[in-house]
Parts: sequence; C-alpha cells; structure tokens
Amino acid sequence: MKRFWQFSSLVVLLWTAACAPSRFVEPLEKGETAISGELGGPLFTNLDVPMPVPLASGVVGHGFTEDITGYGGLHFTALTFGVVQTEFGAVFNFLDPDSAMAGLSGALVANTAFDVHEGNFRLWPQVDINLRWPVGPDQNIFYAGASNWFEPRNTAYLGEAQKNKLVPAIQTGYIWRGEQWDVGLEAKWIAVGFNNAESVVNYVGIGQTGGFGLYLSLTRKWKRHATTE
Repeated sequence: MKRFWQFSSLVVLLWTAACAPSRFVEPLEKGETAISGELGGPLFTNLDVPMPVPLASGVVGHGFTEDITGYGGLHFTALTFGVVQTEFGAVFNFLDPDSAMAGLSGALVANTAFDVHEGNFRLWPQVDINLRWPVGPDQNIFYAGASNWFEPRNTAYLGEAQKNKLVPAIQTGYIWRGEQWDVGLEAKWIAVGFNNAESVVNYVGIGQTGGFGLYLSLTRKWKRHATTE
C-alpha cells in the first residue's frame, strides 16, 4: 500500500508537470532517424533560487513519410522511483512554411506509467499543435503552440470524482539546426489555470496558477543515404 501511494504521488507530479518538451515540431525527412535527449521541467523555488525540476527523458524518432514521423520515448527520472514512464506518438505535418505563412504540425501521443513493484498502470492521451517559422540561412526554427493531456479515468487518486479531465499547456521554443545535430530550448506554461497553492512543490506560475518550465534538448540525426539506379 505504501508503494501504491508513492506511485500515485509520483503520477500526480508527472501528470501536472506534463514533463517533456515538444517532440519533432518539424517532422523528420522520409527515412531519417533521430535520437534526442532532454533535460528540464517546471521551475520551483523550494531551494530559494528558481530552478527547473531536473527531469530527464529520451526519444527515438523516424520519418516514415515526408509528413509523418513516429517516435517512442522513455523518462529516466521516473525510473529512479520504480516507475516505467513511456510515450509513443506520431507527428503529422499539415502545412509547410513559406514566406507568407507559418508551418503547422500536430501530434497524437500515448503517455503511460507502470509501477514495476505493484503493477499499477496509467494512460494519458495527449494532443499537440505547433506553428513554426524558419529563421536565418541555417533554417533554424522558432515555434509556438499548445499541448493537452487528457485524464481518461472518472475517479481521482482518493476515490473522489475526477474533475480535471484536461491539463492544458502553452509552449514556445527555438531550435538551432545543424547538419547532424540540433539544439533546442523550450519554455512552457504548464497546467494553465490550475491552482498550485496546495502543492508541496513551490512552482513558479502566474499568481498561484500553473507553472513555468524550461527544457533543453540535444538531437542527433541520421539521414537516409541517397541511392542511385
């Protein structure tokens, strides 16, 4: 039972933190593969100085078509609590950017958490949307968008009715692009409109609502080799 409540407390943290930046805002090229590592989380002030919760995760993505990228990810910080937290998603390119319009992409994601000690399992669907703009001769990317986590269960952790069926977030970020390596920085307003006053973690939000997060990512890309007939 003790492990169950530890698991539930961790899930609350992970759920309200929506603890990852946007994945593959610009879908990969067809046949391209990428591995990305991320570090960061919501800002808190329990140690007197505002700093991000050090949540670490990694994903592997592959461009199945020019407009569809699939990926899978693992959250390393959760593993230290005995929880296997994963995410599996697909990013869809709806519109390429040009001189007059921003590019548009969206993602469908399944987030899961499994307690290896007691077998508790949770699932949270997620829907993201992002606008992106190329910047400079290197075609760096500036983007802005929204992320939504959904709670499919009708009861919360102590048996009461689940009132928070949707956890929204707003994000903006910048990606420095290279031939093989990309570096990304994202700022995120997590759990928009949610009261954070009763949390044991002193999140930095607007008043006592939500929390701001910072995320740093490093991505290595392998492009498909051109073939000749």
